[in-house]
Amino acid sequence: MKELEKRLQDIREIINVENLLKEQNTEDIVKSYYKINKLAYKVFHNRKGYLHMGITTDGKYSHSDLEVPLLEIGQLIKDGKTKKVLELASGHGANTVFLAKENPDVEFFATDLSTKPKKKFYSFNNTTFEYGDFHNLEMYEDNQFDLVFIMEALCHSNNKRKVLEEMYRVLKVNGKVVIYDGYFGKDYEELSDDEKMASKLTSVGMAVGEFGDLKEFEKDIGLTGFEIIEKENLSNNILPTVGRFERLSSIFFRNKSFGKVMKSFLPGMFVRNSISGYLMPILLEEKIAIYYKHILEKK
Repeated sequence: MKELEKRLQDIREIINVENLLKEQNTEDIVKSYYKINKLAYKVFHNRKGYLHMGITTDGKYSHSDLEVPLLEIGQLIKDGKTKKVLELASGHGANTVFLAKENPDVEFFATDLSTKPKKKFYSFNNTTFEYGDFHNLEMYEDNQFDLVFIMEALCHSNNKRKVLEEMYRVLKVNGKVVIYDGYFGKDYEELSDDEKMASKLTSVGMAVGEFGDLKEFEKDIGLTGFEIIEKENLSNNILPTVGRFERLSSIFFRNKSFGKVMKSFLPGMFVRNSISGYLMPILLEEKIAIYYKHILEKK
């Protein structure tokens, strides 16, 4: 039995996946995902409030890998003599605060659909947090920001083109956008039935409608008016982070008796997230899923 087929069978023996495969992504599901998994991220990922993957260069995971993308964004801020920055889908606020500490003369704004930043993050004079939907940034004026960034959250959108248009509107000319996110690496219609199922379950497990095709996304980038000035395939670099999630989820799915008992106690969103952790390494290794950094510029 192939490994992917085996893992799907492991999941089916504990979880009824039929309803998950039919599910359509909604705003309420995204909100519920982050609310319920707040503790899980803290316990199983990190205590600083980061919700994204680490970027590892030596093949061995370290908690400092979670700050690698922030350091890269920070360098762009310094190189561009940036004065005003916006983070979309800011979660608990950890990314913005990390950058605000390093750049006290820069004004940072952060908006999220549902997640309230930790109280300690409100003590910074150069940060402003507010609720908002990244499809409609009406609270911000045109041509206002020097840099906009979004970490692994554009995948939650069912209309990425609209988000790109809003980012373009609020950016100054020559302003930059930094995006870290996942995509389909292969044509979905060419995948086997097991690969399609694994892709769908991984997406649903993380409250993602679907990751979207990289080529289509880059087409939307051009149609919006942005120019891609840098892109990098970081799929291999996130494997150590994904490997940590895989080891944790394996405990749940490979010990069937334990998994069935725990499923009855744990919130449904938590259990679904473990599906993604169990399947994602294979999708990355087979290049069905890919992970990229894009830097865009408004011309």
